[in-house]
Amino acid sequence: MVRTYRIAVPLLLLGALLPFQNCSETLPEKTAVAETDNSSVVPSDFALAVAPDKATVLPGAALRFSSTVTPTSTSSGATFKITVRHPNQSVIWTENKPVPAGNAGQTTNVSFDFAVPETLPAATYAVSAQLLSADQSQVLKTANNLSSFAVQGPVRVNVGSPTAFTDAEGRVWAADFGFTGQGTIANETHPATVNSPDQPLWENFRWGAGSFAFTTAVPSAGKYKVTLRWTEHYVFGPNLRRFNVDINGQRVLTEFDLFTEAGGAYRAYDRSFIVNAVTPSIRVDFTHGSIENPKISAIEILGAP
Repeated sequence: MVRTYRIAVPLLLLGALLPFQNCSETLPEKTAVAETDNSSVVPSDFALAVAPDKATVLPGAALRFSSTVTPTSTSSGATFKITVRHPNQSVIWTENKPVPAGNAGQTTNVSFDFAVPETLPAATYAVSAQLLSADQSQVLKTANNLSSFAVQGPVRVNVGSPTAFTDAEGRVWAADFGFTGQGTIANETHPATVNSPDQPLWENFRWGAGSFAFTTAVPSAGKYKVTLRWTEHYVFGPNLRRFNVDINGQRVLTEFDLFTEAGGAYRAYDRSFIVNAVTPSIRVDFTHGSIENPKISAIEILGAP
């Protein structure tokens, strides 16, 4: 019995110690807790605003959108994206600009400049905005239809004609309107204008035994492009017709010789002028020079940058 006891005790002690052998290899490793990088935290919401500087424009005009971004909490920076859409929702124009980091409630101003294409159809266009993360990988805020602006149809006049005319490019020229003074309406069939498919536009015109003027309203004060169009089919040499043109009181053509400038008779000829209207109207005056009478076949007015 004594021998049995002496053997049993060491075995019991050995069994108790075995579970702790190599314990450093079996215990789970401690997981490190990552520190939060507060510099990359973006706020959960923003207040966005966009406003155009003009409510209505002609094609070709320049629009400036004054925009603001206000975060509800500290922001590390972002990207402001503005989008202009046609009523059918197709995208007309979009642009991105960076927004610097800011504190909660701090408003940042962002300006966008949009050159309205000369071919943009008359319609009301919606302006929307998105705020993206600085690397543009996340959308932080979307604001649809924040504002809008209208594009008005350009002024195009089929001078001297009682009816409108659609040219080869699909542009509509309105029937004669807006004239005062001693301008005389004329329609004359003559040999085809050699560098234009729009013969009816050149056969109608106004000429003046005295001075005459054209006046039309435009959406607002600002810059406009006025294009005057002629063809010479009455005199057949240089220095046989000379006249003057003023736009909003500013002389733009003096002793204008249409035959010489156009390079001969029966040739369509255009001259464009950028004018700054201080009131929402354009007036074009045609006055006599040293010989013959002033004349005009067509007038176009678009916006200008």
